[in-house]
Amino acid sequence: MIEEIQALLVEIWAEIKKIFVKIINFFNNILGWFKDLSRLKILKEKNNKVAVSIKENMTNGDYNVINCLFDEETNKIDDAEVIQSKNIDQKTKDSFGNQDMIILN
Repeated sequence: MIEEIQALLVEIWAEIKKIFVKIINFFNNILGWFKDLSRLKILKEKNNKVAVSIKENMTNGDYNVINCLFDEETNKIDDAEVIQSKNIDQKTKDSFGNQDMIILN
């Protein structure tokens, strides 16, 4: 599934909202994005939607975290945001562990 999501993100990269923060905070930057009322409504009403967060360690030591709603039926991304930062907080590190992707629903 991660390969499908990454391929789709490459296709829509120019349209994705990007933000820059010094430190990615799990509660503020990741969970906060998914707790948006319109996204929560989509996740509750549509069983085929999955809340996905992908962490990418950049070669320069920075991080990208991509939050998105992924449609399992169409294999398309409906909404996405990229957070770029110099570091991530401990809760984010713990939540991802040694994985590059977490599913939040």
